[in-house]
Formats: sequence, C-alpha cells, structure tokens
Amino acid sequence: MKIDSYEDSFLSNDSRFHLDPQFILDEIPCLIGDVAIDLGSCMGSFALKYHDRFNEIFCFEACYPNFLNSIERLKQEDIIDKCRVFNLAASDESGKIDRIFFDEKGSPRAPSLKSIDKEEFTGHPVMKISLKDILEMVGEKRVSYLKVDVEGAEYDIFGSANYSSLSKIQCISMEIHKEFGDDIDLQKHIIRNGFSIFKIENKKNYNVSFIRDDVYDTLLNAGAFVEREHHPYPRHQPIRFET
Repeated sequence: MKIDSYEDSFLSNDSRFHLDPQFILDEIPCLIGDVAIDLGSCMGSFALKYHDRFNEIFCFEACYPNFLNSIERLKQEDIIDKCRVFNLAASDESGKIDRIFFDEKGSPRAPSLKSIDKEEFTGHPVMKISLKDILEMVGEKRVSYLKVDVEGAEYDIFGSANYSSLSKIQCISMEIHKEFGDDIDLQKHIIRNGFSIFKIENKKNYNVSFIRDDVYDTLLNAGAFVEREHHPYPRHQPIRFET
C-alpha cells in the first residue's frame, strides 16, 4: 500500500512552517503519560512521532483511505500494538451517520464533515462519536494529551463537552478554523472549564494549545518552562486574530 510521501517530510519536521498542533509536544518534553487521543489522526503521523511518550494512543480518523494507510504504517513501524485506531468522525454526538468529504484527485489527508463543493470532492458515509464517549472508552486512565485537527468539526466536539469530560484531560492542542464557527467563544469555553492558554500560532487556521490550570502551575513550578516565554498573551483571555 502506497504511503503519502508527505508523512515522511512531516515526521522529520521539514514542514514545521506549516505549524501543526501536535508539534507543541516538542516544547513540553516532560508531558508524558498514560493516554494520548488523536482526533483527525490522518495517516498516523502523531503516533509515529510521539509513540514513546504515551502508553497508549487512541486514533480517530474519519477518512477511510487515511484510516487504511495509518494501519499499514503503524504495522510497518511495529507500534500498532500500543495504538487503537478507529474509522470514526469525532463530532457532537455518537451513533449518527454523516458524510466525510475529501479531494479524491489529491491527498485525502484533510477530510471534512462540512459542506464542500461536491463537483470537486468525493466522500463516503462515516459514523460519528462524541468526546464524552471517546473518554468513556479510555476509562479511568489519565488523558495526558488531546490533539484535535478535524477541519472545522472542533466546534461540534467541544460544543457538547462539559467540565466533567474536559477535566479528564491535561493538555489540548487544536487547529481552529474560523470560517466554521465562533473561534473566540470556543476559546472561552475551554478556558471556563479550567484551562490556560499555553501557546497560539497565528495563521489562516490557527493552532491553540491549552493546559489544565493545575498542570500548567505544576509544570511552571517544576521549571519545565518559563512563564510568558511561549507567547505574549494572558493565560485566561481568548485571543482574537483578524482575518
């Protein structure tokens, strides 16, 4: 099975100027733990790069070609045993069937549940799953890291997530797509549920990373990083980027 060559350059950081949310882990080397959750796992690049940081990685990929490629690559690298890979779309509720769209002529690595010009894009049905139910699958294990790169579905995922769910997570890093929702309200929702902004990378679709307040303070007191070294923004205020 052919693996997209993009993954090779991505894993070697040759494409860092395209700032992916998962690269925040390079700046927090002490953030390790039981479980990482990868929403929008594409072809498995997160697990391939950071598998030694976590005991178990839950990978959710809505696009079936990406899902198949990720299974193949994880087998090739002999890390499939520590990964649980699902062809499911993270969204606001579980058990509903939706349609995932992607560019069949190009790379399917950025599929979307949002409405796309069907003349240029193709797709297939996919079952949705909520963050609440994903966390129930994980059980009592600590979720050290949640990566969200879901091409606009982040608003649905967190719109239905409450404190009970979010309090189980230590660090959240996501790409926010401003055209699909109120990005400021999304930031506020996560901050209100006990998180600090750790870093924001500005681009058309920007990346924002949050660390739970108690974890942020523990890392800071342990000297893991110097406060305000990461970004010039307050911890508990949403950041607005003009288009």
